Order: sequence, then C-alpha cells, then structure tokens
Amino acid sequence: MSKPLKRKPVKKIVSNVIFAVIMTFLGVIILFSIFEKTVGFSVSGHHLLWVRTNSMEPTIPAQSYILVKDVKAEDVKRGDIITFISEAEEIKGNYNTHRVIDINSNGEFITKGDHYSVQDYQPVKPENVVYLYERNMPFLSFFGKLFASPLGYGLTVVGIIGLLAVWFTID
Repeated sequence: MSKPLKRKPVKKIVSNVIFAVIMTFLGVIILFSIFEKTVGFSVSGHHLLWVRTNSMEPTIPAQSYILVKDVKAEDVKRGDIITFISEAEEIKGNYNTHRVIDINSNGEFITKGDHYSVQDYQPVKPENVVYLYERNMPFLSFFGKLFASPLGYGLTVVGIIGLLAVWFTID
C-alpha cells in the first residue's frame, strides 16, 4: 500500500506564492535597472528613460526615470519637454531632455534646461526630436538610485541571495 500524499498547509502555499512574486518583482527591477540605462524600454509607444543630470530640476530630478512617448516634431509646441538627439559637442549623439522655449521660423526648437538661466547653444532640428515627456516615475527612480550606487546594488543582490537561501532551507 502506498502512503497518502501529504498536503502542504494553505498558509505555506500562500507564503510561497507571495515570496515568489516578490522575488520575481525584485529580479525584474534589477534586470530593468541594468538594461534600461543602456538600451531603453518600450511598451506601445511609451518609453522609460533614465535621466542622469540635474539640468531639468526641479521638474525632473537627477538620477530618475521618466515616462516619455513617441512624438512627431510637428506636434511639439512651446512649453513641451522633449527628448532629442543632441548635436552639442560634449554630448553629441546622446539623448537630451529639455523644455522647448521657442520654435524658429525654420521649425527648429530652442530648448533650455529648467535648472539653467540660459537657452541651449544649438537649436534642435525637427528630425532629432524623439520623445515627448509625460511624467516622472518616482517608484522606479527609487530603485534606479539604489542600483546606481555599487553599495546599494551589492546590498540588494546579497539580500536577495539571503532571502533565496532562507526560502530554500525552510520546509
């Protein structure tokens, strides 16, 4: 005769599911944090971008994630915050996110970081406009800042490994 199967208590199953969800979430956040800062993340025309500098403070804090969406240059108006491919020598070819303060007669955008008192040196060509700013993402920014420092990243990884070790040793 075979022994009847021993059923796990419902509490144990629920705690395992909750733990698995938390660990999956943390894993996704870590991977997202690593890859997002280099390759970008997009869902149906919306993108998350990592802002490194304070040029748009207080509107957009340094080291934070923002939500942006695809935009056509002809839809951009004065006051919008746009992300564009910069032609400024020091950051040429990189994304830059600044506010449109004027639009030239030839369709080029005059931009300025909110943190600065002077406009950007070079106008933005319409073909260099990539995204329109929608909002800050403070929850993701918290994790982005945490993973931005080697100490925070290391402590998080060690903490996750510790939680996994405890989870696998408890029956």
